[in-house]
Amino acid sequence: MREPGVLLISPGIIKWTDMDFGLPHMVSMAGWLEREVGVRVEILDLNYEGGDHAHLARRIEALGPHLVIGLSCFSSFDYRRVMALAGFLKQLYPDTPLVTGGYHASALPDDLVFDGSPFDSVVMGEGELPMQRIVETLLGGGEIDRIYPSELIQDLDALPMYAWDKLDRYWPRATDIGRKFQIFLSRGCPYHCTFCMERSKSGYQWRAYTPERAVAELERLSTYTDLGQWVINVADPLFGFKRRWRREVLEGIVAKGLLPRSYWTLTRSDDLDREDVQLLSRARFAIGIGLESGSPTMLEKMQKGNTTQKYLDAVRRLSRLANEEGLTWASNLIIGHPGETPETMQETADFVREIFLSGPQTRGWLSVDPFRLYPGSYVHEVIDLYEKRDKARFFHKEWWKSWYSASFRAEHLDPSDTVDFEHRVRFMHATYAPILDGIRDRFVGQGREVDAVWSVSIEGQRAMLTDASRDRTLELGRSVQPDRGASTHLSVPVGLQVRDPRVRQREEAVRRLLDHGVLRTEDLVEALLQVPPERFMSEATASAMLQEAPPLPPEGALPEALAFHTLAMGLEALEPAMGSTVADLTARTGYVAALLEHLVGPEGRVVAVRAPGRELLIDGSFDRLWIGAALPRFPKRLVHVLTEGGRAVTALGPRFRPQDLVVLTRHGDDVSERIVARVRVPVYGGWGGWLTTPPVLGPERSEVRFERWEGPALAAHVLAHLDLGADAASHHDPTLPQRPWAAPLLDAYRAAPGHLALQVVGLHHETVKGLVDALRFDPPPGLTDPAGRVLAQRFAEAIEAERDAFFAAWVPTVPALADGLAATLAALRQALWKPQGREAPPLRVLDVPALGPNGRATQVGPERRVATSLTEAPEHVLLQVLHEEMHPITDPIVLAERKERDRSTRVGSPGFGLHAELETVAVQATEAFLAARSPQLIPAFERWCARLA
Repeated sequence: MREPGVLLISPGIIKWTDMDFGLPHMVSMAGWLEREVGVRVEILDLNYEGGDHAHLARRIEALGPHLVIGLSCFSSFDYRRVMALAGFLKQLYPDTPLVTGGYHASALPDDLVFDGSPFDSVVMGEGELPMQRIVETLLGGGEIDRIYPSELIQDLDALPMYAWDKLDRYWPRATDIGRKFQIFLSRGCPYHCTFCMERSKSGYQWRAYTPERAVAELERLSTYTDLGQWVINVADPLFGFKRRWRREVLEGIVAKGLLPRSYWTLTRSDDLDREDVQLLSRARFAIGIGLESGSPTMLEKMQKGNTTQKYLDAVRRLSRLANEEGLTWASNLIIGHPGETPETMQETADFVREIFLSGPQTRGWLSVDPFRLYPGSYVHEVIDLYEKRDKARFFHKEWWKSWYSASFRAEHLDPSDTVDFEHRVRFMHATYAPILDGIRDRFVGQGREVDAVWSVSIEGQRAMLTDASRDRTLELGRSVQPDRGASTHLSVPVGLQVRDPRVRQREEAVRRLLDHGVLRTEDLVEALLQVPPERFMSEATASAMLQEAPPLPPEGALPEALAFHTLAMGLEALEPAMGSTVADLTARTGYVAALLEHLVGPEGRVVAVRAPGRELLIDGSFDRLWIGAALPRFPKRLVHVLTEGGRAVTALGPRFRPQDLVVLTRHGDDVSERIVARVRVPVYGGWGGWLTTPPVLGPERSEVRFERWEGPALAAHVLAHLDLGADAASHHDPTLPQRPWAAPLLDAYRAAPGHLALQVVGLHHETVKGLVDALRFDPPPGLTDPAGRVLAQRFAEAIEAERDAFFAAWVPTVPALADGLAATLAALRQALWKPQGREAPPLRVLDVPALGPNGRATQVGPERRVATSLTEAPEHVLLQVLHEEMHPITDPIVLAERKERDRSTRVGSPGFGLHAELETVAVQATEAFLAARSPQLIPAFERWCARLA
């Protein structure tokens, strides 16, 4: 058996493309410990492991036995995931010391070691010397300290050469998730920038390998891998602080031909002259500089440079020399640093335009970021000063303790009393989106394949400044939950399979509910993370469920999925324990049953009932009952199905309004009831439910369905505010009050050639969220040109503005006429389609009150969708739907004989004649069809015609 060793774990990052490979801090530490202490060291990189937590447990066991486990908390963004991983590790190895380090650990050690923490010790600063002391103490049988203060290695040449063999298990897959390789050639930074957390790890000391050693490290790396396939990220906090060192390293790289696709590093422009720029270009370097601001006032507040004018002049010089010498470079801006004013933001924008847009081309590009509060930075250390002096307001002073939207919370602040959060966001997007467009048009690279890397970076920056991104950020500012403070740490690992988009979405949904306090039980969190819903339902349904917008079933049918937060609240209230017997009485897909199986374990038993019409008729005795649909009351018969003290969870309440999610506990012959939350779930049909007879599920279900959808109902309501004049597409309601959004929406409607797409776009989206997201991010065909996108955006804004008032007044009922109409329509449609040699496609009739006597129809995949108001007389509804069903049959005949394809509906327009002919032929065909098939409906047909004339 092997001797116990040191296991170093990198938790990976929640990112799934273009990640850096290398882990130089761990590789250096591993080499140091093996040389100085003689202990075996293993490295585990969770970016490359994949699998679930069972796989992780097996891998860790295979690398053991363990003297000590080190888990990096490199960034504050890692904090929650690292604490969860630490809890998992401590459960596996309760007697093995667990140590952490990194930037966050160095800045706030008490965040990681406290009473009840899974961590035993924190290493502040650089890790080699403190970890040596920990290992030597443990080998000697001693107790390790709670906190190890920073100890810096002054002579980096004293470090062993990078032990790249420690990554042998990953080298064959090194380029799987990125083409960037990370290495350090120096440590520390002597500058005092207020926003940077480097000071917390290495103070203000810059130390470097000697130039000869730095070049030797790159040369040795070239024996492990082909440098030509990599962008080498020289990840020094400040590359080349000393001019002589910088030049000797660059000259050595060129002389030895150590040329990758490109080098990338961060430096400053203050000390770069023509010779430096020439050397950087010859060595295939691209450099990033922290411009941060173009305002002298803000540069002083950020402590950037001793003389701000010289600092800005150095950037001008770099821009000019880079153009002349062929050096690719980038600069970073920070918008909204505490103390920012409208004037300083404008000064920065003016300076950036001068640097990047004043000439016909540029070899530089721009990264634009909001100010983010980082623990360990000077701003964080003296946050009270900024609040008092600059009137800054920090909304989330401990944002890293949130499970969800941590990146947003870090930037959520008012920089000053003259610039609030919304002002900063709107200025940043409005000002820098066109600047980035200009840079993209002027950018000239080095003429190599690697230029694609920089193009991707530019496009990525531009994507962050779209209108849609702006609106999402502002919406978060209005809706994000306040900080909840410290909460119980999990021992369920999070973030192990982030390359899988389905896992990412599932984890995001779980983290959101953790952040909101909905999820509290570790076993349930583990089940929700471990059980993939897409195994039990379509990926589209699973995605909609996780985004809180599951599809609605037909009236009374079992839902495929509930909203994710409703499901989580219900299962938390149910509290199934290991070994429990549980029945899911509404098992449409088996997903809930799979979650329950995970929760009760191998000693428990889960019964999933899916017998249409008899779901609540069950024999036996159960500790827990799950009913995932709304009932009018809890059936008395089920009381005795529960064991004494057993629980049932269901929704009780009305069919068409929110219900109470309740947990019921048996006490003798009765149950006590506790309300958990107000929810909205589909109603249950069949015995004990709201409907006498539920619809048949599966392929036997009726091909005609009448449903209530929020998306088309609200979309038509908004369009009813628009007076289109003499236009056949108009269903204007003059009784509606004026709205401020109506005039700009009408103007955009008239300006967009594809405006008719708006008339049916609502029929494609059941929920308002789905409709708004589609309009903003993926507008329908016909609205993808600039004018169409403006129209789609205006429509989305109008829908959002009208949402609350509309739903406060809307009573979404499907009248009883639907049951009688379905059979009649089904028979008529079969007779209509059969002569075409086709079966009638499935039909969904949507109740859209704003349409009044009118209708709208479209085809979505194999399904026909018709919208009309179901408050109209049954005969009118029947004929309106039948008329809309006639169009797919008659329209191709008319269009085959007409060259004119303009479908304009405005009277006097070129295409109005075609529209009129299409309508006339459909009406005539409807009449002929009824005369032959159902002559008793002709009087009703004539009344329908008169109503619409």
